[in-house]
Amino acid sequence: MKKNLLAFLSVLIISIAGCDSEGGESAANDTIPSSPTGVTAVKANSQVTITWAEVSGAVSYNIYWSTNAGVTTSTGTKVAGATKPYVHSGLTNNNPYYYVVTAVNSAGESTISSEVSATPVAATSKPSAPGDVTATAVNGEVVIHWTLVDGAQSYNIYYSTSPDVSLANFEVVINGATEGCSITGLTHGTTYYFVVYAVNSHGESIASEVVSATP
Repeated sequence: MKKNLLAFLSVLIISIAGCDSEGGESAANDTIPSSPTGVTAVKANSQVTITWAEVSGAVSYNIYWSTNAGVTTSTGTKVAGATKPYVHSGLTNNNPYYYVVTAVNSAGESTISSEVSATPVAATSKPSAPGDVTATAVNGEVVIHWTLVDGAQSYNIYYSTSPDVSLANFEVVINGATEGCSITGLTHGTTYYFVVYAVNSHGESIASEVVSATP
């Protein structure tokens, strides 16, 4: 009887220890995310575009903005569940706007990012061509990234199966594309070539460099 009792207690202790271990691991994984980094604010006519680097463990993001510097979660106007790039439109030209971003998950909201600011202005000329364009192939699609252009209100992507992608020689154009655009419905094993144009009220920029990818 004594041996059976000792065996029972041993199993009970091991079981309790296992539960504590699993509970601790779950709690450790369910932590508040880090504050976003790489936050940028890019001006255009009556709008500012905000983007940031993805945060590990974040399921959504909040933006807080103000016309006064020193934005906090208490003093800023909240934009909940913002997706990047976030276009803040309907702004007053020549007035500065200030922004911070937070990352959110089930454990809560991160501390605020570093503050960024931009002053929207009316365009006086066509924007510059987008830089740092990349094309990344995944299953049946290609994701296009580029650096946001000061003064651009939108972007157009031209692509073709020919390396000579130009306004006179392209197969498909995507108007109003956003940075990080995912192009689907592509043919596996076929190489596609892409250029990106920045757009404002004066028209399209010159083309970006040509990039390619093969889904």
